[in-house]
Amino acid sequence: MFNLGEVKLPCDEDFKYVKKLCESDEGWSLEYHKSHTKVWLKKVENSNIKMIKAKTQYDDVSANLLYKVFQDNDYRGQFDEKMLESFEICYISPNSDI
Repeated sequence: MFNLGEVKLPCDEDFKYVKKLCESDEGWSLEYHKSHTKVWLKKVENSNIKMIKAKTQYDDVSANLLYKVFQDNDYRGQFDEKMLESFEICYISPNSDI
């Protein structure tokens, strides 16, 4: 589905693939579980890279607001102490950049 070095507009099939990764337990190992937060890791075939997925629950924050906060690179530097820098490499579409 994804090829190294390939940049393309995301399509419905790409979204379905990512959604399946998020919803599936296959190949994921639970690495952290505290209160309402769980974090899983999954090895990427033929790579040293590991995928990460996290699930948590916020009773006082909407999913829409949380998404906007994480997508706002200018604001992210104010709350994410691990973020060293952020910049756009290329613009693909209004909802997709690298």
